[in-house]
Amino acid sequence: MSFEEAKSFLLKSGPNGESLYDHISDCLLKVLEERPEDPLQVFDDLSKEVKQAKMSETKQPESEEPHLVDHVNAHMSQTTLSFFQKPEAELDEEGYPIEPAEVNDGTMPDLLDQMAHFNQHGEGLPAEETFRLNLALKKLLESNPLQTVRFFGKIYGTQNHYYVAEGEYKDGMGMEDDASEPDETESLPEPSPPRAEEDSDNENEESDDEDNDESPQEAPIPLPRALEGVPGMMDKAEQWAENRRALIMKDAEEAEDPVGKPVPEEIKVPREGRELNSCNQYCYWVCKHLGEAWERLPDVTPEQLQSSKLIKKFLTGDLNAPVSEGCPLFPGKELHYLRCQIARIAHATTIMPQKLATGVEDTETEAGDDEPVGFDLSELRRIGGGGHRRTAIN
Repeated sequence: MSFEEAKSFLLKSGPNGESLYDHISDCLLKVLEERPEDPLQVFDDLSKEVKQAKMSETKQPESEEPHLVDHVNAHMSQTTLSFFQKPEAELDEEGYPIEPAEVNDGTMPDLLDQMAHFNQHGEGLPAEETFRLNLALKKLLESNPLQTVRFFGKIYGTQNHYYVAEGEYKDGMGMEDDASEPDETESLPEPSPPRAEEDSDNENEESDDEDNDESPQEAPIPLPRALEGVPGMMDKAEQWAENRRALIMKDAEEAEDPVGKPVPEEIKVPREGRELNSCNQYCYWVCKHLGEAWERLPDVTPEQLQSSKLIKKFLTGDLNAPVSEGCPLFPGKELHYLRCQIARIAHATTIMPQKLATGVEDTETEAGDDEPVGFDLSELRRIGGGGHRRTAIN
């Protein structure tokens, strides 16, 4: 085979319009540009890189409608820019800008450092999402008089997901009444007004019926046919019937009034305040998309907590969605049910070393007045080395 015949064979183009001669030329050019230490060992990798570079250069046919990924990227870009935009300055009556209020001096942990530790074990959020979440938490801290704020977790729903932030207000703040609590009196029907006049005939008929009800005629209890001829059986049957009537009347009276006193109305347990280790010590905010406004969840009530233990339901991502309209009936919407689940998770999963959970008095006697209390990490490995930081919800 001559040189011209061999070259013409290598110049034959394939289905994609590229020939082996051109590909080898590009590979040799890449070897000369990068100059690797062992070109023969990495030649296969260089060939793959040349093929991928040419495939990426080929333009895909543009569709008439924009792709869904473009919408998602555009929305993420707009929400990310909102973190860096400064609010417009307010003007007074004379048109001069009003000095902005002092920035909140609250604290928040380093979320980027925390997620880096979680990512080492295959858990946590991606780096880009963590960065945007950190900016959202800073914005929440600056817009509210919070003492501390931290990322509580991400709760998945069937339609949308919830980013949950946990914060603690400064002293004397954050105790306003929540307008989102369900009002049970709204669904009660209005009582109908009494009738002003009644016919005298109807009154007489009702009085006659009441008189007849006072002395009901009880039918005798028939005996079985097999016992009709037995002597003395009729007397025993009548006595047995009287005892049965007395028991029925006694059961009816106890059902109406078990202890002989009027039945008290149902006592409604008030919700807890901001006490230490209470269910409402911390406040919680949620948002569906990072960059949007945070929405504060209402404080939880004992009635809602008890009902949430009897319900198993997927969250939808809509805070105003109904939870349970059957049995058991949940007094609230999804935002109240979400708040109950957050309280149960927080009190069941927040742990700390048992030495610090026993109390401050024991630790002070061991280490002194001013010296910090330390503990060995090996204590956490043994059974009972850790304990719950918050009290259990009964």
